[in-house]
Amino acid sequence: MINSQLVLNSCDRIHTLVYTPGMYGGMRAAMQARCLMGEINTVTIPNIFGMPKVQNSLDEKGNPTDDHMISGAEKHLEELEWYATALQRKRSEKQ
Repeated sequence: MINSQLVLNSCDRIHTLVYTPGMYGGMRAAMQARCLMGEINTVTIPNIFGMPKVQNSLDEKGNPTDDHMISGAEKHLEELEWYATALQRKRSEKQ
């Protein structure tokens, strides 16, 4: 789902999280979404966090059941934070 607020808040950082019951984790859809995000003037981080076989990735309480979920989420969030900090620093230099 793409939030309509994205168009109003251009140059925002966007992260891509995709999931699917299949084994590819929604990566093909994520690649198409990344193209769209560039068209509406947003910055997507390079990392895409895919959750293949999502029905097996979380337990009933929503806790991760494998190391991929934990390490993938940590890497993804670290990269999002890095980009947010870098873009914020660069914007403040312009002012």
